[in-house]
Amino acid sequence: MTIIFGPLSDPLTSNEWYTPAYLAHAARRTMGEIDLDPATSEFAQKTIKAKQFFTKEDNGLNRFWHGKVWLNPPYREITPWIMKLIDEYFYGRTTEAILLVNAYTESRWFQHLWQFPLCFTRGRINFYNPTKGQSGPCSSSAIAYMGPNIDRFADHFRRYGRIMVSYDGELVQSMKTKLNGKGNSRITPPKANLVVQPRSKKRVIGMGH
Repeated sequence: MTIIFGPLSDPLTSNEWYTPAYLAHAARRTMGEIDLDPATSEFAQKTIKAKQFFTKEDNGLNRFWHGKVWLNPPYREITPWIMKLIDEYFYGRTTEAILLVNAYTESRWFQHLWQFPLCFTRGRINFYNPTKGQSGPCSSSAIAYMGPNIDRFADHFRRYGRIMVSYDGELVQSMKTKLNGKGNSRITPPKANLVVQPRSKKRVIGMGH
């Protein structure tokens, strides 16, 4: 990918593109607030509005991520950021998280995201640059949710795409175990417009728009 979406340098001179406000708003509505954005810049915080944030100089990969996290990772080095977020969540330091990535479902790093509810966006997201306006990536995007409020995630993101949960017996039991004590052990999305679609050895449960 030639465009970097992780905002980690001077917005007026970089070729970096920033999250549109409506997605940040949906994230705040889902989680109530954003405690931490671990891969960002001061400029991006005009939209994200996290209580705490780490810039490139802070090196968020070497820090703990506490609370409710929003992550739009640097796409040229995306794997360590995704694995860091998953680790922080299952260690319990991150209590909720929303992750924005390209919908590269064939990638190795994406395989780790099937265990979480996902929103596959309807078309490409128009990211923005303060000097170049809006532009979209080469593919549609996926938004992963980690946390107990799956219904709330579906309510606020289904207008932007299809909400899906990958389903198999082992995965269900695994997620119930990992969510135990977080206030909600359910992994099924809201029942409205529920669609079940076959997918090789797995079933994918999708919620209508």
